[in-house]
Parts: sequence; structure tokens; C-alpha cells
Amino acid sequence: MMVSHNSLEETNNGKSMNLSLDGIPESTKEELLNPPAKLLGQAMSGIIHAVFDPLIKFNIVRDQQLKDFEKKVQSGTNEIPEENRDDSKIGLALKALEESKYQLDSEELREMFANLISSTVDNRKNDSVQPSFSSVLKDLSPLDANLIKLFAGENHVPLVSIRIQDDNGTGTEFNSNTLIFDDDIIENELSLFSLERLGLVMLNPTSELKSKNNQEKYQNFENHPSYSSLEQMLPIDSGEFVFTQISLNKGTAGLTPYGIAFVSCII
Repeated sequence: MMVSHNSLEETNNGKSMNLSLDGIPESTKEELLNPPAKLLGQAMSGIIHAVFDPLIKFNIVRDQQLKDFEKKVQSGTNEIPEENRDDSKIGLALKALEESKYQLDSEELREMFANLISSTVDNRKNDSVQPSFSSVLKDLSPLDANLIKLFAGENHVPLVSIRIQDDNGTGTEFNSNTLIFDDDIIENELSLFSLERLGLVMLNPTSELKSKNNQEKYQNFENHPSYSSLEQMLPIDSGEFVFTQISLNKGTAGLTPYGIAFVSCII
């Protein structure tokens, strides 16, 4: 990595990314570019204020949100053992700080950005950090963030939809892409498709999980109000078709390899 006091240059796949340090106090630049281990958190705080203080001035970012974010970043970086502190990807930490300013109004995303910044300067984790991770975080909604946290705990989960059909097999689906986690059932296609679009999760609506635990989840969903209430309504006359049968389509949703690396750095 090439370093100057005016910019940081991070090379990735032959391409370079320059992040300006203009406007940052010289003492903070020095701490960031050549940080003694004990000063890493302090240097990060200096960068945070350089990036965010102008936004505070114009009420774009709230002071309390910034204080909470600064506390999370300092806490995360200070917890890294001295022998594991590594500034070789400091350019990606600055990129994450820059992009975090779009998401400080979300507690979940403040936490995730702070964790990403800490992972970037921790040699136990930063081999997994990709330049795109901060951009992905910038594009998440709070609901998306909550959903990716659930995937982080279970990786692969049952994905179901309810199908009703007539005696000839003509039918329609309800509650498409419902996720069955250990402690929750999530019906949020918008966030699920957002995570899929970003390459974090993969959906396979026709391949079911075979473990005993997951087979029980599929079976237990048939007692869920979404399924049982529709079953009790049969037969359903739509005017064109008479639906007489109900079944559960069983699939799988899970983290991609990219998603696994992503959650390891943000949670």
C-alpha cells in the first residue's frame, strides 16, 4: 500500500482507490497513517469528526447519533489486541467512514458500520473485507439489516409458500418466500429480494432442507395461521376456478459465500 499525507491509495485487483485526507488535522493524519496501537481508536475519532462535523453544522446528522457511532468505533478498535492491529487496509476503513454518513439514523446500521471499520483494522478479519462491503451497507434499510442478522445466526433456513389449486392442478400462491427461522417467521419479500440483489443471499424455492430440525419447521408451518386459516376456507370459488386443495411449497434460503464473508465482518 502506498501512503502519503494527502491521500491513501488502496490497490484492489489492479485498480487503485484514492481517499483524500485534505482538511484533516496533521496530528490526526500522523496517528492514522503510522498509529501506535494505543492511538488507533483516537485516530479514528479524529477522522470521524473531520468527516461528520460539517454535517452536524447543517443538521444533516444528529449530534447524539454521531456520539453513539464514535463510541462504537472506538470501543471496537480498542478491543483489538495490539498484536492484531493492522493498518494495511486503512483506506477501506476511511471508505466505510465516508459511506456510513448516509446511515447514521439507524442504530442497527451504526453498529454494523462500526464493526466493519473494526474488522478492517484487525488482521484476524481483514482478509475477508472487500471494498464493496461498505457500499452494500450503505444500500441496506434497517429492515434489511435486521434480516441479515437473522441469517447470520442460522445461515440456511426453510423458505415456503402456500399453494391452493383446483382438481386439475390450476392454482395460485400465497405468502410467497416466507422464511422460517428458529425463533421467528418472517414475511418480508422486499428485504429478502434486496439481500438477494446485493448478492448476500440465494433463494432456491424448490430445494428443501432435509435435516430433522428443518423438516419439523416445514411441518409446523402448517399450523401457522397463514396456512390453517386458508385451509379452513376451502373450497374457494374464484368465479373462474374452484380451489379445493392446499399444499406447502418447500424451498431454501441461505447466505452466499459473499454473504458469509460480509456478516463475519459486520456482526
